[in-house]
Amino acid sequence: MVELRDKVRRFGINVVPQILDDKSFDEDTLLDLKDAELLDLCRKLNLIGDDDFFFLDQCRATRNSFSIAHPAAGTVDEDEFLSFLSRCQKHALSSAHNPKGVDTKSLLAALKATKFKKDQRQEWERRIQETFEAQRELIFVMLHGIYCDPASGEEARLNAIAICESFSNDLSPRTRSALVDRHQDYKAKGDEARQKASLQFFETLGQLSLLSEAEVHSIFTSASRKLLSVHNGWDNFHNEPPFADRLLKLSRKNRVPETAQATFVEAVVTAATGNSYGVSNAASPSYNEMVKCSRQTRSS
Repeated sequence: MVELRDKVRRFGINVVPQILDDKSFDEDTLLDLKDAELLDLCRKLNLIGDDDFFFLDQCRATRNSFSIAHPAAGTVDEDEFLSFLSRCQKHALSSAHNPKGVDTKSLLAALKATKFKKDQRQEWERRIQETFEAQRELIFVMLHGIYCDPASGEEARLNAIAICESFSNDLSPRTRSALVDRHQDYKAKGDEARQKASLQFFETLGQLSLLSEAEVHSIFTSASRKLLSVHNGWDNFHNEPPFADRLLKLSRKNRVPETAQATFVEAVVTAATGNSYGVSNAASPSYNEMVKCSRQTRSS
């Protein structure tokens, strides 16, 4: 029990109230917890697993029933005593797993202060990586909300998407589900500003496959038509590169829906072929890569 209390301290007593939504939790509260309550807290914080909780709770019951602190209900033989010691050792004393909680208040303050420097962003990424899965899920949903909020400052939005992008390939199924649920809430409420920002969020993370086929179709066809529109303009050589780059990034990270492939191919081939004045040299590398990727996809 002493070790479990130390685990909570290493996790961060100042972070526990944010997880439990109990503003009164402090060192005195920790010391006043009954052993059963301490075990339950450690399980909620992922400091022990379900198996650890089960066996340690058995040890607690054994101690209460057979220690000299209470009227003995019977006797414990040598084998039972060794089993008791082994379980305490294995499930509490020798466990190296001790995630540290992320202080979300400090994270929010840092997000809103100024654009992260590289080492600052990496430090927050490290802290998020080291915390337990349930808190990571809450943090990513919070960052998604900040990015989609029209009232958020540009620094906060850039910081939020930068952190999420670094975890884009490691999001758990529960986190992906929670993000999609939030996106669907925006659609249901008719919140167009947040819905549009949410689409950009999924696009940047390369997670458009989580959304409906119709939404992904719309994103690809819209980007393709914008490229064609710019290509047909009088100053196309100057304006094409960013639109070509955007379409390239889309196709790199996400599969082009079958329903959007005709529009996508038309835009890429038309712009890559050029017009009577030639092609946009700055945009050509993007076109070449998209054509190359399309060939590889067909051959595979």
